[in-house]
Amino acid sequence: MIFRLILFVWAFVLDLAAVSRLAEDEKDLEILLLPRVERKQVRAPRLRRWQKVPLAALARVMHL
Repeated sequence: MIFRLILFVWAFVLDLAAVSRLAEDEKDLEILLLPRVERKQVRAPRLRRWQKVPLAALARVMHL
């Protein structure tokens, strides 16, 4: 959990550094293109019921 938080903060800092070096026109272009890029991302695979049940049971056991 802590490692993910550190990784998230580090990625955020790197993104801020990258954006601060862009010119205003490049920033505008990135803002316009970002929704189109996000729409093209592949969705996560759907799990079938027989795959969900063991995962739910495992999650319940680990939560207790």
